[in-house]
Amino acid sequence: MARGVVLASVGWLTGLSAHAGAPPAGRGHATSLGVGVGWHDGPRQVVIGVGPRVAHSFQLDPDRPWQVGGALERLWLVVPTVGLAGFAGLVRPTGTWHPGVSLEVMAYPSRLRKLTAEHPTPTRLPATSLRVRLSPLDFDVGPTTRVSALSLAPGLGLDTPTETLAFGVSLFTVAHRW
Repeated sequence: MARGVVLASVGWLTGLSAHAGAPPAGRGHATSLGVGVGWHDGPRQVVIGVGPRVAHSFQLDPDRPWQVGGALERLWLVVPTVGLAGFAGLVRPTGTWHPGVSLEVMAYPSRLRKLTAEHPTPTRLPATSLRVRLSPLDFDVGPTTRVSALSLAPGLGLDTPTETLAFGVSLFTVAHRW
């Protein structure tokens, strides 16, 4: 029964997107898998790690530069954690080179909490940061495949913005556009 429900849902969504003027294959949605580094270091909390990152983005109009999306990353090193991101930005929609810039909010629910004389009580909020992600090396390698390298995301932590630095690097990413 569950299989029938899934197939009916997929068929309904496919029919709906066909009537809504869906973009041709390889445009609109992109799901990617990559390897990255996450860093959030401040006076109250720390997250430093390396691991895989899965992201999904949606280009609102295939001929315009606006895109939105989200990501999930798993980091291991100082504190094993999962990171959640939401982003919106611009990407070059035409050609084979697609540099982009986006504003992202990143949150790490698990983190190392620091207790100091200045901050004697632990913070309840996750290690959250606001970053600007720059993706200068993003290229098409086929009709539906895109690769990216060295996507940089410097930012500031939202818990103590003047004292917390946040940084992310996606070393290598492969995306499937659909």
